[in-house]
Amino acid sequence: KKYRKNYFNFKDSSSRSDYWWLILANVIIFTILLIFSIIAIIAVFPSFLEAISGSSIASKSSSNSSSVWIFGSLLIAVILFVFANIIPAISLGVRRVRDTGLSPWW
Repeated sequence: KKYRKNYFNFKDSSSRSDYWWLILANVIIFTILLIFSIIAIIAVFPSFLEAISGSSIASKSSSNSSSVWIFGSLLIAVILFVFANIIPAISLGVRRVRDTGLSPWW
């Protein structure tokens, strides 16, 4: 809650627990998205090999198109997750550096 509330707050302070809980949550979410993305890549990759080699993929077009759709959706989810968290993560990092007594430009 504090993380989203202080989205553009670069001047106050943050506790160590705020920082590490955010890191833990981001690692868990990113790992889950990464695992699903790898599974989708494994499902989509054979269709790319068939397309490159020129073999017929018409019989599997529905399963390939659904795999590509799932892969694209996961890729968009990862990109949105990264963009939604980049500025708050930077602001939290700046607040933690400021709490150590260093310059935020450090």
